[in-house]
Amino acid sequence: MPDGTEVNFCSCHQCEERWWDRDGEPLELDVVLELARNTDA
Repeated sequence: MPDGTEVNFCSCHQCEERWWDRDGEPLELDVVLELARNTDA
């Protein structure tokens, strides 16, 4: 992310579920998008 936050994108090839996490904690899509928009690094 622009501020240096590390976010992992994960997906299951069996059920096609997709999710993001940060430090092992799941993130909602709106949180990921807000982190991506942050340019105040």
